[in-house]
Amino acid sequence: MVLQQIDRLTAYNDYVERLIDDQEAQIIDINGQLEKFAMIERGIIPLMLDSIETLDKFIDLDVPFLLEERKARVTRLRIIMDQSNITVSEKYRQIMDAYQIETGFSRDIEAYTGFLDIDGENHQVDFLRIGRTSLTYQTPDQNETGFWNKETHLWEELPRKYRNYVTQGLRVARKQVTPNLLELPIEAPGVVK
Repeated sequence: MVLQQIDRLTAYNDYVERLIDDQEAQIIDINGQLEKFAMIERGIIPLMLDSIETLDKFIDLDVPFLLEERKARVTRLRIIMDQSNITVSEKYRQIMDAYQIETGFSRDIEAYTGFLDIDGENHQVDFLRIGRTSLTYQTPDQNETGFWNKETHLWEELPRKYRNYVTQGLRVARKQVTPNLLELPIEAPGVVK
């Protein structure tokens, strides 16, 4: 009986040793994974910070639509980067979301109301944005219609013949009428200087 208990204890001790060996191997593996993760994190954080700066510069150089909203998004990204309670993966996801939103602006048509400095006076206008190709505005009384000139980086008035087209484009963007062919001034692609 005593020999039987000794055999059982020996078998149990062998079993526990194997468990301990396995746990030690798992600890070594987990520590190795943590070290690799720390190295990846050290590499991805600067990339994420650069991505935010690139997005900010892109907005500055892009057609000036919804600037407050777009700049606020960049500001929020900078704030979350400094928050320790947000995981790196969540920070990365939010940066990618911001890039997807910016990419989406290239494919849609939008009408929105805002304010524009015209001849030194702040006027409420209706903006019509067609992707990143055309950004036009029109005063609510339709007395003035203009566009953003990408070359001069200035708002310029459009000839009268475009007023009805911009009005029609605003109605299309607001889904008040079915889409139709719009005749709007679009700058031809040029050589990057």
